Amino acid sequence: MSEYTGRKWNFRFFGDDMTLQDQRKNFLVVCNHCCTVDWVYNMHFAAFHWSASKVRFFMKRDHLMAPIVGWAAYLHDMIFLKRTDREFDLKTISDKLASFRQYGTQNWLWLYPEGTFVTPNRTGTLEKVRAYAERQGWPVMEYVLNPRTTAFVLCLKGKNKECFDSVLDVTVAFGAPHKTKLGLTLQPQMVNSMRFDKAPVDIFYHVKKHPIVAGEFPEEDDDVAQWLHDRFTDKEKLLEYFDKNGTFPGPERPVKRPWQFHLIFFTTMLTFAYLTYFFFVHARWFFYTYWTFLIVCMLLITWYDNLQGHSTPPQKKQKTGEEKKEEKKNQ
Repeated sequence: MSEYTGRKWNFRFFGDDMTLQDQRKNFLVVCNHCCTVDWVYNMHFAAFHWSASKVRFFMKRDHLMAPIVGWAAYLHDMIFLKRTDREFDLKTISDKLASFRQYGTQNWLWLYPEGTFVTPNRTGTLEKVRAYAERQGWPVMEYVLNPRTTAFVLCLKGKNKECFDSVLDVTVAFGAPHKTKLGLTLQPQMVNSMRFDKAPVDIFYHVKKHPIVAGEFPEEDDDVAQWLHDRFTDKEKLLEYFDKNGTFPGPERPVKRPWQFHLIFFTTMLTFAYLTYFFFVHARWFFYTYWTFLIVCMLLITWYDNLQGHSTPPQKKQKTGEEKKEEKKNQ
């Protein structure tokens, strides 16, 4: 998408490497919530690691009613929450995770524990969160909000834990002209992300993998909640470092962009143009066009899903002449 919005996005990755084996694992992803469109960049992050089709988000239930978009999200197993009915939301999460276990659904369940983001127009939210943190005895942070732990604890409780192999701790930051500190400047939005002068050029990701291993990962609810608070304390330090140095600590790891990005983009655009033409010029064909569009999308998704499980295996190391002679002697 980035090449077609007037400005190329430069994704830069730090921290733990994502191996070929990781592409076949299920992750509970914990990420800081920067802006309204960070999910777009996060989908790119997953696609760089051949896992875009596995991403599942928590979404407001109102989005379910959005034509086409909401229906597609529902079919893709997104989790829709009311956010005003705690019991309903907890049951929804438990039922969806039970479905993942039953059908063996591969997933990167993306969680934003902060629950919201802060802009210069929403400083009241920042004041409320900091006041609540002070009452709870939590540290007051400058770069992230104190996390809400209920959903995270539920995802790692009992059999729900079987849905995930590891917790993927992801910290994202944007390069110039955007700032890192909360409430200082407007972060990327849907419109300005496509403008040449406002879109971020560099998107930085720091990744830390935490395997869910019995005896090593917390078991009790309070310990799991505290573990999440500790991770956001780490994020605060990472973003403070980024604010001072313009990059995350440690070496940058190279990741190649899959060529399927371009094919999927152009296929989607051509299909949309085809649909639009028949809708406005030959309205009587709309019914057939609509179903053709759905079929093409389903085939495209199926093809891309198949790619996820057929990554190129690592090449075998060539044996030297001495190793071959030694092998013949042993035989």
